[in-house]
Amino acid sequence: MVFVVAGVAVYVALAVSSLRTQSATFDEGSHLPAGYTYLKLGDHRLNPEHPPLVKTLAALPLLFMDVTMKTDDEAWALRRQWEFGKRFLYRWNDADRLLFWGRLPIVALGGLLGVSVFLWARHRYGVRVATLALFLCVLSPDVLAHGQLVTTDVGIALFMFLSVLAFDAASRRVSPGRVILAGLAAGAAFATKFSAVLLLPILASLALVAVFTPEPVALALPGRPPRDMSSRGARLAAMAVTLAVVGLLSLLIVWASYGFRSRLSPDPTVEAAFEWSRVEPDSALQGPVARLVRASGVLPEAFVFGFLRFFKHSEPRPAFLLGRVSNEGWWYFFPVTF
Repeated sequence: MVFVVAGVAVYVALAVSSLRTQSATFDEGSHLPAGYTYLKLGDHRLNPEHPPLVKTLAALPLLFMDVTMKTDDEAWALRRQWEFGKRFLYRWNDADRLLFWGRLPIVALGGLLGVSVFLWARHRYGVRVATLALFLCVLSPDVLAHGQLVTTDVGIALFMFLSVLAFDAASRRVSPGRVILAGLAAGAAFATKFSAVLLLPILASLALVAVFTPEPVALALPGRPPRDMSSRGARLAAMAVTLAVVGLLSLLIVWASYGFRSRLSPDPTVEAAFEWSRVEPDSALQGPVARLVRASGVLPEAFVFGFLRFFKHSEPRPAFLLGRVSNEGWWYFFPVTF
């Protein structure tokens, strides 16, 4: 426990001392004001291309502060998130004060990531390896850089890590507690960043491994002694139920992150201004599927719109490595940089 406290304390000290000197990054100019409007107004017109969870967590401290927000401003009416963000931070309020308090919840998420890495590594490899893993995590330049900004990067790293670990544990010993934890973690990931869609093949693969692995898979139900599921049929049924419960809990968390509201905005005029035709896929197959998902009402409309926008406008971005710039990237980028 001493090592955990020391590692997290080092991370928090470095992050907090640094964030006080950092001006707003580009994304923060939209994320923090958007999170505040979600909490105060239940209106998701700003920054729909990212789910709301981390943005609302960052904006929570602002609810206890004297914050000025002008909904009669033209930038708000026209959904100009970047212009509204600049006015929110620099014209109507003290930007340094809002950014300081808005960044602290992200620092907390980074600390939780470090603790999660330590606990997992200790369970698998012992305290020495866990301590090394903890310090490698909290002293990683990426974690230190993103773990002090109102962005979704550290949040998605934490929740995807937890969801994979929790589902892996649930696939080895199927119990209500483990399955619920896996569902909550996966839901938090989906409510943080649309790239969490990568969890779908990851969790499905873990379920298949559990079906075909020669290692024992236990079923532990309340009030009954645990029993080994030796047949593949029993394992397949257990994994199907596990995936279904994880999916339902993920839906619940996503809806909760939008305040159990479906629309992008309670203002009918603003709602009508969102052009779905610009975000719907062009293909003959994907377009009807997207419209069907929207019409079904299974997911909030705001989530569907944001995901379609993310999906349609995803494009390569320039990367720099060893004196070279590329839009395609390099397969060895991460091994070299880390």
